[in-house]
Amino acid sequence: MLRNSLRRWAPVFIAYSSYQVDLAERIRFALEGMKYEVVFEQPGKYDPARETLVPKKILAGLARSRFMVFMISPESVCKGAYALSELEIVKKTWSSPHLRVVPVVAEPTERKDLPTFLESIDHLKISGDATLEVVHAVGGLVDQWCARVQRWVLGVLGVVAAAALVVFVASKRASASCPTCPAEGSASGTDPSSNADVAPVEPRRKRPERPTMLIHLDAHTTTRLVELPPRAGGSIGRFWLGQTEVTEAQWIATMGTNVGSAVTPSDDRPVRGVSWEHAIAFLNQLSRSQQLQPCYVARDGHWHEVAGFEQCEGFRLPTDREWTYAAGVVGGGSGHVGPWPRLWSFDRVSASRPRRGSPRCHTVIDFIGEAGPNDWDLYDMPGNVLEWVSTPARPRGAAPEGQSGIARLARGGWCPPPLGLNAGPERFEARPGSIHDGVGFRIARGSH
Repeated sequence: MLRNSLRRWAPVFIAYSSYQVDLAERIRFALEGMKYEVVFEQPGKYDPARETLVPKKILAGLARSRFMVFMISPESVCKGAYALSELEIVKKTWSSPHLRVVPVVAEPTERKDLPTFLESIDHLKISGDATLEVVHAVGGLVDQWCARVQRWVLGVLGVVAAAALVVFVASKRASASCPTCPAEGSASGTDPSSNADVAPVEPRRKRPERPTMLIHLDAHTTTRLVELPPRAGGSIGRFWLGQTEVTEAQWIATMGTNVGSAVTPSDDRPVRGVSWEHAIAFLNQLSRSQQLQPCYVARDGHWHEVAGFEQCEGFRLPTDREWTYAAGVVGGGSGHVGPWPRLWSFDRVSASRPRRGSPRCHTVIDFIGEAGPNDWDLYDMPGNVLEWVSTPARPRGAAPEGQSGIARLARGGWCPPPLGLNAGPERFEARPGSIHDGVGFRIARGSH
């Protein structure tokens, strides 16, 4: 409901040349039908009074607009074009076009003629119905902005609530530490603050910073891995694990095309609807792009792990034991109880809330990292999507060593209790070539 209200506070300005007025009008009516406020000025015949009025209306519309649909054509980017002037005006207000401008290629235009302000974002190339594709792109942009506003509002409310709680606890602790002290301003000469029996407050334990590895997938897309220490007893060695699940943008940057749910490279939701074999193909491609030896080889129609798989040079899926250790289900290297029970709740895992009014479990896959990190600095281990691991679902003796034809495991959760499967780390079995909507993966690598 909050997002629907925010839409009305986010006017969309349509900048176009007179040659695209028919397309611009169709987009305008479609956006207004979706309850967006649209700032749109249709050109008309020359009128001296209009020549004075129109610039004032356009400047006022630009001042209150939060988004712009810019129709790219040779006429809209030529010197002296109204649309180009409108883009220059918002450029002075908006430091970046990201989450602000939807450039729509209405007609083929020379790349050298495009405004430099739009070079850092993707241009929408129409492949089907222009109105539908533009409305969809604007909806995604506005939804991301609304999500940021929501997080900011909730953050402010959280800070206010935390401050009020600190003041309340401090006042209660002060009164409990000296119950016999007279009230302030009484005739007694004792000082309530001189009570020596008050126990000192221990400082809060600060989570140590973990070593990280930043990997550049292309000029605009990166991913980060976190190094986990070896488990006490030596059953698990040191290894690297993706700080987040692989996103749709990271998939497209690596593979060059979308798969599963991937729609747009600007989306920071986890990629899902990928099979175990899809994940292996991604990891091998990522290894080759970083000049590393892949950890999987194709043989006899199946993927096989290379010798010394857990310490191979390239990127791979985590093993079942590594994933369990990283999720905190088993005690960490320092002997503490892991963070899983603390994160698995409706309050912290917003990504996996069932829709209201339905007895079945439906999920809303959220943006990565919204639930906060666990003690290893890893995000979304309990939720967003289930995650493939490299370990087979049955004993190694049931199939040739390292062969991908046997069922594989996915760990995590994407459906919370009581409607979901259980409150612990779910174990999901599936054939390596099968596709399930709620299954994604994250990157692992041996320590080198």
